[in-house]
Amino acid sequence: MWILIVLALLPLAMVLWGLAGQVSRQVDSQYAGEVIAQFKREVTLTTGMRHDSVLTIRADGGHEFTVQVSPEVYDLFVVGDRIVKLPGARWPMKAE
Repeated sequence: MWILIVLALLPLAMVLWGLAGQVSRQVDSQYAGEVIAQFKREVTLTTGMRHDSVLTIRADGGHEFTVQVSPEVYDLFVVGDRIVKLPGARWPMKAE
């Protein structure tokens, strides 16, 4: 009986482990660059709509990537702003 309980909870544990690792990598990451685009998108889920706020960044090394941020952080930036993300910080901030 207990083996069935363990097998039933295993997928949930794996999902939670993966999410914890993703958040940890986001907090540990660091970059500096320039905001080159901003956009908001709506994603349809089975439970309703999700609204994403996304910044496109060109890092100082030339690499371009997108970062999903909170709406409050999104509103802090405009295209052309310098952006810095330090290790340990959840969100990027404007470079001074």
